[in-house]
Amino acid sequence: MKRSIHIIIGIFLIAIIASCKKDYYETNFYVQNKCSVAIEVRMSAMIKYGHNYEEAFQRDIIDSNEIKLVREVEAVDDIKMKDVFTEFEIYKGSLKVKTDVMEINNWTKKIISENQIEYTYTVDNTNF
Repeated sequence: MKRSIHIIIGIFLIAIIASCKKDYYETNFYVQNKCSVAIEVRMSAMIKYGHNYEEAFQRDIIDSNEIKLVREVEAVDDIKMKDVFTEFEIYKGSLKVKTDVMEINNWTKKIISENQIEYTYTVDNTNF
């Protein structure tokens, strides 16, 4: 009898733990430039090196009518931009984009497959 109770409790605990597990997806972030000129993207992110995290900075120029992959991560479905980037700024010349790039709702989400998601931030002249 005690053995059956232990088995039932064990199954119950496994079910609880399994239900708390979040699914991770291959998540890609793109910037699409629909401006008539090149734009500059400045971003930083915390990158794991061994057991430590270090902030890495990146600067990219994205030509007119080009889409560029800016980050690939394994992420949960309800990701927050601060979990992906510590900073993210877009410039056209000296003009900084007016919309909040760090707000995930300003990105277009596309489910590619059951384990892959893409987010695209589209920049056009109205963003400045």
